[in-house]
Amino acid sequence: MAVTAGSEGTMAEAVIEVRMRGADPRSQRSRQLLRAAAVRLLRKGSDPQPSVSTLVRTAQVSRSTFYAHYDSVDELLDDALGELTVSIMPAADGPLGFVRGVFEQAAQHRELAAALLSPDRNTGFAPRLRLQVAQILADGGLEDCGLAAEVLADGMVAALRWWLDVCPERPAREMAAEFVRLWSPALASDGGGSGGRRSQ
Repeated sequence: MAVTAGSEGTMAEAVIEVRMRGADPRSQRSRQLLRAAAVRLLRKGSDPQPSVSTLVRTAQVSRSTFYAHYDSVDELLDDALGELTVSIMPAADGPLGFVRGVFEQAAQHRELAAALLSPDRNTGFAPRLRLQVAQILADGGLEDCGLAAEVLADGMVAALRWWLDVCPERPAREMAAEFVRLWSPALASDGGGSGGRRSQ
C-alpha cells in the first residue's frame, strides 16, 4: 500500500514499504550512495564510526531516506560487510575452498574492504568472518573448530590488510593460493587424524 501525504499511514509503515521494495532501482541507488559515503568517511575520518547526520550530508540524501533503508549506522555497516562476506560458503575443493571468493570480493570492492579492515575501525568484519568460517569448518567435519576458526579468521583479516596496504598489485587468486598454501598443513594436521574429524 502506498503511503501518500495526508494518509493515515505511519512513518513505520512507510519504512516497511520502502524496504520491501529492495529491488527498486531508486532504493538500490540510495543504498549505494549511503554505503559509498560510509566508505569515504571511514577512510578519511578520525571517528570510529560516522554519525547519521554526517552520512546523509556526505551522501546528499535526507535523513528520512537513511531511515527508510537502515535503522542505524551499525546496520548500514553490516550491509556493507555483506558485500565482502557474501561469497563465504562451503566449496567442493576442501575446507579452504571459500578463501579465493573472499579475496576476489575484496578485490572487487577494494575501497570498501580497506575501510572495513582498517585496524582503527571496529566494524565487525572479523567476528562475522569468524562465525562463518567456524560454520564451514564444522560442516566439513572438523571437531572443536572454535579455535581453528578464530585463528583462521584473524589470519585472513591480517592477510587481507597486508595485501591491500602493502602489495595491492598482486592478483586476488594469487593471494588466495598463497594463503591456502600456508594454512592447509595446519588444518590437515588438525583434521587429518582420527581425533580431528567426526567419525562416520
